[in-house]
Amino acid sequence: MKITAAALWGALLAAPPQDAPASRPAPVVVRAAGQTFTKEDAFDSILFHHRDAAIEVLRKLAGDAIARAECERLQVSVPAAEVDEGVQAAIGALRERVELEFGKDTNFDDFLERDLLTTRADYEASVRRFVEASRRTAYLVRYDQMRTERIVARHIVVADRAKAEQILADLRAGADFSVLAKQQSLAPSKSDGGKLPPFDREFTHPLVAPAFGAAVGELGGPIEDLRGPVPVVHIFQVLERLAPREEPFEAVRAELARGLKERPIDRFEFDAYVRKQSKRYPAEILGRRPPEPLAASRPAAVSAPSK
Repeated sequence: MKITAAALWGALLAAPPQDAPASRPAPVVVRAAGQTFTKEDAFDSILFHHRDAAIEVLRKLAGDAIARAECERLQVSVPAAEVDEGVQAAIGALRERVELEFGKDTNFDDFLERDLLTTRADYEASVRRFVEASRRTAYLVRYDQMRTERIVARHIVVADRAKAEQILADLRAGADFSVLAKQQSLAPSKSDGGKLPPFDREFTHPLVAPAFGAAVGELGGPIEDLRGPVPVVHIFQVLERLAPREEPFEAVRAELARGLKERPIDRFEFDAYVRKQSKRYPAEILGRRPPEPLAASRPAAVSAPSK
């Protein structure tokens, strides 16, 4: 059976809180042939046999620690009612899946004991920790954006410079950017007319420097992008400049909540935030500094990347 990072992360969610007494014995996860194995033993084995999944989980642990530190620093919290709503939705979704797969007569508590090797109370506590962390991260990402100068832009991505120059000429002659993006762009953002989520100067993308150097409404490009396996070329237009706002979190919580309801956090802005905070909070994983950005408990309802 293949072990994924998601499955492993779900198992680790049931671990004791980080402030648990150091003297507490490690939970036994397997007993067989007269031997016992703890969570530490299990993770050592997973680290050897499924290293990629294990490393991703360790990245998430470090990322969650960074998110908690930032929430404390900025006094970001999630209302208890919102957490309760998320917990009930998650448990309800699992119950529906269980009934669909095993039948409506299946006892949910028996399923948790038999298939997930947990109790309803422990499972609900694990879900609650995850929901609170993911909702908190969502607020944190948007609050950080609000406090940072950002650019709103749209782009068209094509395979070669000649085609990019032709599209740019068409745009300057009056062609509709949104229509050309939907017709010509190779990026997933074409479904929204090429529009990207707001980004700041810390975002690692070839558009950042030219976009911040352009005026609102100005077209730019062609810009070559050699980051992926296949080179591409960008054309862009700056739509708006967003000035930073320095306000306490509680003063803008309702505004952030409305924004998250209208447009949930997507992968594009989430990864940009984690990358940015990894510079503020250096981390070590297995005694080494990770070369790639850390992860964290990604907010619920994260949509597909918009890059």
